[in-house]
Amino acid sequence: MSAVRPWAAGRAVPDPKWHLDIGGGDGTVLLNHGFLIESNNIWMQTGILRGLVATSHDVITIWEHFVRKVGAQQALGHDATLLLADVLASTMDAAGRASYQIVSAHGGVPPSLIAALNDARIERLVILHPPPQTLVAGSAVLSISPPAGPTAIELDLGLDCDHLHIDGSVPSEGLVLDVREVSIPVLIIANRAHQAGATELARLIPRAALALTDEDVSTSTSSQRTVDAITGFLST
Repeated sequence: MSAVRPWAAGRAVPDPKWHLDIGGGDGTVLLNHGFLIESNNIWMQTGILRGLVATSHDVITIWEHFVRKVGAQQALGHDATLLLADVLASTMDAAGRASYQIVSAHGGVPPSLIAALNDARIERLVILHPPPQTLVAGSAVLSISPPAGPTAIELDLGLDCDHLHIDGSVPSEGLVLDVREVSIPVLIIANRAHQAGATELARLIPRAALALTDEDVSTSTSSQRTVDAITGFLST
């Protein structure tokens, strides 16, 4: 884990804005929802934040990641994966804890895997509903390329996609992107819409456990069973 930060070579990382909920100090959990404006609401809506605090975890949420300060292409979610991984690491620096556990959802999955591969402070990782473009097709390498079409933000806001075919960020020398090198315990939970990608990740990550659910395709809803699986995994 010797890659030089920032992991997006030559790009400045904005200071993160984050919030800490105190649950009792039984480990610190960082929630990472990826690049979706205000989508950290999902942690409240699903009951995951409440469940973690109730089981004595201190919980950090990152508010909108503040990557919109970086440039136009990042402002709408293009080319954000390496930058979000850097923001996760910067948040851990700012919080000053010795170790962390991460719960990631949807677009937050690739940045969280980058952090897990390259930051020794991360002890456990939960992956919820990994997106189908998590890996480079036919490989075990994380995809860090900008999307080929509109981002979720552009679709949600009804904006034209003006950043197709942009050049992606270049990873710093030594950055590990092969998920077969993840050495920490990982819990992967996937609903019906995300089972194929989740199954492939579980096959490649050495210490991964896979839990498939019949829940609704929305990542903004979770059953108590899923909340219990997350809190149980992070409490062992």
